[in-house]
Amino acid sequence: MVEKSKAVTEEMAAQAGSVTVTTESIAAVASANSTATEQVSGSAAEMGGQIGRIAEEAEQLAEISASLRALVARFRLEAGGPVVERRRSNDWAPAPCRPGARRKAS
Repeated sequence: MVEKSKAVTEEMAAQAGSVTVTTESIAAVASANSTATEQVSGSAAEMGGQIGRIAEEAEQLAEISASLRALVARFRLEAGGPVVERRRSNDWAPAPCRPGARRKAS
C-alpha cells in the first residue's frame, strides 16, 4: 500500500510538472498575443488618423469643386442668348469731334 501511495504521489508530481510547463506555455502565448494586439491597436489608431486626414482633404476638394463650379457658371452663356463682343479700348477709334466742342490739350 505504501508503494502504491508512493507511485501515485510520483505520478501526481509528474503531472504537476506537466501542468506547470503547460501553464508557462499558455502564459508565453498570451504574452505574444498581447504584443500582437498592441501592434494591431497602434496600426488601427494610425489608420484612423490617416482616414481623418483623407476626410479633411476630401472636404477641401469638395469646397474647391463647388467654387470652380460657381466660377464656371458665371462664365457660361445661356443657350440662344445674344453674344456681345467686347473690344479693348485700344481698338476703339477716337470719337469724332462735335462742332463747337472744345478739345483737350494733349
